Amino acid sequence: MRVSLISIGDELLNGATVDTNAAWLAERLSARGCAVVSHRTVGDDRPAIAAAVREAAVRADVLITTGGLGPTDDDLTREGVADAIGVGFHTDADAEAHLRAFFKRIGRKLTPTQLRQAMLPDGCEIIPNPWGTAPAFSARWRRSGGECRLFVLPGVPSEMRQVFEASVMPRLAGELGGRCTLARVVRCFGATEAYVGEQVSDLMARGRNPAVGVTAADAIIGVRINATADAPEAAAAMLEADVEVVRRRLGHYVFGEHDPWSTE
Repeated sequence: MRVSLISIGDELLNGATVDTNAAWLAERLSARGCAVVSHRTVGDDRPAIAAAVREAAVRADVLITTGGLGPTDDDLTREGVADAIGVGFHTDADAEAHLRAFFKRIGRKLTPTQLRQAMLPDGCEIIPNPWGTAPAFSARWRRSGGECRLFVLPGVPSEMRQVFEASVMPRLAGELGGRCTLARVVRCFGATEAYVGEQVSDLMARGRNPAVGVTAADAIIGVRINATADAPEAAAAMLEADVEVVRRRLGHYVFGEHDPWSTE
């Protein structure tokens, strides 16, 4: 499953906010065996959002956007997505009911500006966001040779993560089955990045599974191995085989290894 990510917001482009959403999504999707094929950041500009959606949807089975769903005039993701897929707007009754209940609960008046968040592209499916005011939604973009599913999520990291885990990942999981990716980083010290790359160059062939890459951080060189299979046991066997090859080839330069996705 090929996935593209689009992060939306002027604050991401001008450096005022660090985009943690894309890194988190890429990690979660990769761990389930998805191939994240592109990531793009665009500002709060309706034509730019529409163009980015169209371009990304051509090469992906799933497109996930984050940001731009708030109530202000510069929150233009709804409009950009609607333009991209060629539809109009409607006031979603469920989204409006959620907004009215939310503002009643906190004792504040629901203004027309806030109510703007209930305007959604025609034909989309609302995705509940009980953690905030702006609902997420999904849509389908039909293209030559198939279609791309769009998931349009809020930009607030805590909301985005909860909506993704509660509503997006379960929708993708049925197609992915038990498919997963396991990862390991073999850490080296005392060798140059070029030397390490030479020792594992055959393992780094484009399209190979496991996928192997070399990174440098200060004086430590990391050899990252990602193994993808339809069952965790198969992925683990593939991973361990490559880890052993890397250990053997780099010998005394290896001083440790770790799982880059571990929460411990």
